[in-house]
Amino acid sequence: MTHVHPVHPEGEENPSVKEEEKDELFQWLVSSKIRHLDLFLIGVTIVIGGQIAGFNQSFEAGYAVSISNTLFTGFGYLCLSFCLAEMSSALPFSGGIYGFVRAFIHPWLGFLVSMFELGLNLMYVAGSVYSLSLIPLSILNHEDDQVTRDDEIVGIIINSIIIYIIIIVTCILGGKVFWVFNMILSFLVLALLFIYMFGSLPNVNYDRYAISDQVVTTHTIFAYLAPSSGNYLGIQYLPLLSKDVEHPRKIIPQVMIWSMIFFILTSIGLITISCSQAPGIVNLAQSPYPLSYGFQKIFNISLESAKWLSIPGLFSIAFGFTFSYARQSLSMAESGFLPKHFTYKTPYTGTPYFGLIFAAVLCLTIEIFGHYDTNFYQLMYKLSLLAAYFVFISACIAYIIFYFTYSSVAREFRSPLGIYGAICAILIFMFCTAGIVGFDVEALVLVGIDVVVGSIIYFTWVAQHQKFSKEEQDNLFKAYVINGKRLKIFFLTFFY
Repeated sequence: MTHVHPVHPEGEENPSVKEEEKDELFQWLVSSKIRHLDLFLIGVTIVIGGQIAGFNQSFEAGYAVSISNTLFTGFGYLCLSFCLAEMSSALPFSGGIYGFVRAFIHPWLGFLVSMFELGLNLMYVAGSVYSLSLIPLSILNHEDDQVTRDDEIVGIIINSIIIYIIIIVTCILGGKVFWVFNMILSFLVLALLFIYMFGSLPNVNYDRYAISDQVVTTHTIFAYLAPSSGNYLGIQYLPLLSKDVEHPRKIIPQVMIWSMIFFILTSIGLITISCSQAPGIVNLAQSPYPLSYGFQKIFNISLESAKWLSIPGLFSIAFGFTFSYARQSLSMAESGFLPKHFTYKTPYTGTPYFGLIFAAVLCLTIEIFGHYDTNFYQLMYKLSLLAAYFVFISACIAYIIFYFTYSSVAREFRSPLGIYGAICAILIFMFCTAGIVGFDVEALVLVGIDVVVGSIIYFTWVAQHQKFSKEEQDNLFKAYVINGKRLKIFFLTFFY
């Protein structure tokens, strides 16, 4: 039966056609489908911000150690990216690394990985928002030395709430609003990065500023491995966008590998240029806003005014890691790893609003606590890196199992390094781990406590509530079946 639209007088619009146009516009606005460029730019938002804000911690060891550690850890991340790219090209999953670990190794380890990933996100968001909130206050303190620590906390809370509201509202609106906002933010961060690097070239004097008296020893190299590895943290989150890309098996690996190469190059350029100009590598190592000195000369402004140009980089860290937290917390809740409240999401854009609000409250609590403990943020930074290494090593072990056990599964991308790349990544991140725990036993003890507590939670609650989400059933169920048979054979062989 043919449907006939009612005839309307000439010059008068058909109401049904007008409604259809409105529906199409609305669907376009809430659509989350993205292109190659959008995928690359969300990587920029997450990763480049860390290069702008905290890349200078390894400068205390001198330029040679800083650049060699950056290349060494960069190769580790590249090997990790190869592993994740191949697994994503075969079994794309938008919940993070925990899905692969859960499917290929064991659900218990998958849960621990998911909790470490979640903790890593929250700690990075809290740290970046705290630093961001301090910028206007540090300028105020410069003008008025009578401002006390208690006075600062009020400003920090107000600034942080404003930042969290902006991020949460943008995420809840989702769709094209989110991706246009992210595009503007990432282009702004990239523009500032390149303005800094190329604008600073006339001021570069390596022999005068980049030479330090630091004696290079094995102790020094190991001690500053961890800070160098922070330059690339966040690249592992690109597979979270598997559901938003038209052909994730092909596009995710391509963008991930080329993005990682781009981040290695920007990191090398930034380190070389920044430490080769005033105030010199030794003084720059202690600066919370290391790019301010370069911007001061480029724009001929005061040092305090130059601090404002660090805001986009710090904001991008908070924005990017909040986005990855939202994706992961929703996926974990759908797998039964978190209470059902974390599955509450907006009807059109599917944003987990409960998880975002919960994260903002928790991060604000962390900020307040850390404000009164001078060592808290340094310890939190070490814990976040140890959490990342735990996740990365688990991912590489999952890849090795995937490489041998699931060789028949079709994939669009194969790692050029194979299991050797996974082994290299494991060794590099083990070295990074040793670089932290070898000098800070407290961090190792806290990670051990986290593993014990996480294991108790898993076996007492999660094991009875976990399930397979729809995405896991569609993409990873075959892996669960094969892994289940493999584990059954193992236990029957050795423990029966």
